[in-house]
Amino acid sequence: MQRVAAALDDPATSGVVLVGADGVGKTLLARAAAETFAAGKPSTAVRWVAGTAPGRTVPFGAFRGLLEITDVADTGRPAELLRAAHDSLTGDGGEQLFVVDDAHQLDHLSATLVYQLALSRSARLIVTVRADTELPDAVAALSTDGLLAAVEVQPLDESATAALLESAVDAALDATEVFRRTQGNPLHLRH
Repeated sequence: MQRVAAALDDPATSGVVLVGADGVGKTLLARAAAETFAAGKPSTAVRWVAGTAPGRTVPFGAFRGLLEITDVADTGRPAELLRAAHDSLTGDGGEQLFVVDDAHQLDHLSATLVYQLALSRSARLIVTVRADTELPDAVAALSTDGLLAAVEVQPLDESATAALLESAVDAALDATEVFRRTQGNPLHLRH
């Protein structure tokens, strides 16, 4: 959480990309970081978007509910579309934090829009991506171009797994076998 907060406050970047396996807590960490950031800067508007497999076929699928572009097909060429989308999101000039969950699932225009938001520094960003997944080029470039700091989200270690289990059942447990089976992935601990 400290590394994420530091990246959000760093004027040299536009935010952070959280990378990790399914279920390690990227979305939970993004939510906590967004709440902490907004609490420190109450005028910041926090907006959530999420990439989805079906949304990958829809232009601006992840941003559809936030954009004021009425008909994507009538707007024109991609550069005009992206400019209109960027202006629609940032036109009021207020401070914004976009949390982009599952960015590995973004359609091409949504991914490019996220890149433009980071490049223009017109918003702060928290982006989550699944490790070991092919990313849209614009999403991969967020960290390789130095626009967002990359933070790898790791599974819990054995002692943290034990602490989480003990707090959930309010009793001392031998978590060694549970850790061996789940490798500290919180998603697998639920089952």
